[in-house]
Amino acid sequence: WVPSPSPSPSPSPSPSPSPSPRCRRRLHARPRQAAHPATTAHAGADAARAGGIPIDDAAPAEDAPRGPGEADIAATAEVSDEDRQAMIESMVDGLAARLAEDPSDAQGWQRLARAYDVLGRPRDAQTALIGAADAAPGDLRAQLAALEQMVVARLEAAFADAASRLLERARSLAPEHPETLY
Repeated sequence: WVPSPSPSPSPSPSPSPSPSPRCRRRLHARPRQAAHPATTAHAGADAARAGGIPIDDAAPAEDAPRGPGEADIAATAEVSDEDRQAMIESMVDGLAARLAEDPSDAQGWQRLARAYDVLGRPRDAQTALIGAADAAPGDLRAQLAALEQMVVARLEAAFADAASRLLERARSLAPEHPETLY
């Protein structure tokens, strides 16, 4: 017996396959089940953490458990989805207000950009990335991250002045860096 050369590649799947008719019938036949209260209780905290937003303004002690307490989780379970979304946006707005008062916090700007990204607000996320780059003018990565996101989100025209400023700054930091040569 002689093994055959490598098998022929399998056909690549379609980019977004639609469910089969049988799967569609199953999906639509079942009533939508409500999420478990423990799952919904963590949704607000998880979204805030994903956006890099601290849950509490007070700094916890080193040995204190992080995140919301049991009472906070229980209270969140009783909050409607709309109210939970409003709470999350309120936390994000609080971070934005703090950064407006102290724009030198580059990490705060990065957290705000991630939060806006999670909330589906690309223009606000871009503004926050520019804030991070402006707060750290000597950080090449911050300059390039803001520029890269601008291109990916196709926001170059909306942020043309900032793009010019960031690119000039990046070129002065690393004139031979490949990403500064375009």
